[in-house]
Amino acid sequence: HRVCPNCGYYNGRSIIIPKEA
Repeated sequence: HRVCPNCGYYNGRSIIIPKEA
């Protein structure tokens, strides 16, 4: 499982959410 630079894994979930921080 890989994540994109602008994405981050949700709290231990297998869901990828856009990282708007």
